[in-house]
Amino acid sequence: MKRVDVTGEVCPRPALIVRRELSDLDADETLVVEGDYPPAERNLRRSCETHGFEVRDADDRVEPGDDTFGLLITTASDETASDQNSSDETASDQNSSDETASDQNSSEEGASDEAVTPDAAED
Repeated sequence: MKRVDVTGEVCPRPALIVRRELSDLDADETLVVEGDYPPAERNLRRSCETHGFEVRDADDRVEPGDDTFGLLITTASDETASDQNSSDETASDQNSSDETASDQNSSEEGASDEAVTPDAAED
């Protein structure tokens, strides 16, 4: 288990540090993150969960009444990561299709506007 301490760091540094450390991990490895800046904890949780990492409290690190936090961030297994990438590609393809349809509709609207303009009617 790899450890990183972001104590004393404020946003965006904790996220940058954790991102770098996570990129060095293999599938199903866990990174232990310790810090003392509550906004960084919320940001790290949200960001990691959005990108498919499992995030849990490191219960042995947290002391009652203390602002310190401990997180266990586990990378996705190879199978889960490929499913996530496939899902991302599908969403990207859908967005591209929507943009193409929107561009096509804009072109059609522009063509019909040209046919109706007063200048075109006078010619």
